[in-house]
Amino acid sequence: MMRTGIMLLIGSVLLLSAGCEDNFNPKVPVRDEYVLQCFIEAQAGRSSSTVIALLARVYDVDGFDPSVNTTDPSVAGAALTLRLFGPSYLMKDTLRFNPDSLRYGSKQLYYRVRMSLPAPADPISISARLPDGRILSAQTVAPPVRVVTPSIDFPNGITTKMNSPPGTPRSLTLSWGGDAVVDPHVFFPQLLIYYTKMEDTMEVPGTMAVPLRYVAGTNEPTAFFPPYTMENSLTFDFDAIDSAMANISAGDPQKYKYGVHAASFILMEYDTPLSKYYSSVHGSLDQFSIRVDQLVYSNIGGGIGIFGTYFVNQSKFFLDWGYVRSFGYNYR
Repeated sequence: MMRTGIMLLIGSVLLLSAGCEDNFNPKVPVRDEYVLQCFIEAQAGRSSSTVIALLARVYDVDGFDPSVNTTDPSVAGAALTLRLFGPSYLMKDTLRFNPDSLRYGSKQLYYRVRMSLPAPADPISISARLPDGRILSAQTVAPPVRVVTPSIDFPNGITTKMNSPPGTPRSLTLSWGGDAVVDPHVFFPQLLIYYTKMEDTMEVPGTMAVPLRYVAGTNEPTAFFPPYTMENSLTFDFDAIDSAMANISAGDPQKYKYGVHAASFILMEYDTPLSKYYSSVHGSLDQFSIRVDQLVYSNIGGGIGIFGTYFVNQSKFFLDWGYVRSFGYNYR
């Protein structure tokens, strides 16, 4: 399963853009603030999951290097609550392995709870009552289900071995709809071909990612895979699909050991807060915007940070028997 890393940098040094002024100090005064981070994944076929949240206090250091801080900014003893339509879930603070163990020790404090996942388009909120009485809060709406529609109706499964009318693009477009949203959402698409390889007496499963197309290079064409997008469709060249099929057994003359019969289009969608946060870190939400140095997007009332949800859609497509067999593979 594809996963896209999401990280919120909790730091103390805030850099602002400035002109060529004398005695410019890139460091601004640090306010007494808290940072809250919580992401909730929803996926078709899953009804519950463990949700975690990180809560920390903004800190300052001497100089401009935040890595010199050795005092763990995590906050214990807060009351964190997640709310769906009706039920509410109280998160408990606990410890886990700390990836930054050189600075803060081997354990990291975080909050967790096992809860029912929000249904598509459900509102969900979080609140955190801090030990000093301050309250942080945020709300969002889970992304909707997206129905993926191919541009070609394949009666017997996907195949590139077809007679197209002259001038017709030799490509497959996958489009996804759903409820309209006011703000654009970020999508992370991926088309995977599932296969198995017979090794001794065991069938070992594997996947092959399909590029959108190949771009001419200095020595040989370069595969161009789907980037994140705010569009509602993607087009895969037939040549790229054929190349992905051939690469399943590249360099292996024993094609009969391979079994192929289906592909899956995986579409991860960020909700509005996560989309705006991702855009503030990685670029703009449209081709007409110009990104400037600014604070990273936050949707936490009473503090800073990000609370959001993302939904993983999966659409399965069968491959044509004759198409699979044309590569020497078994249809299984």
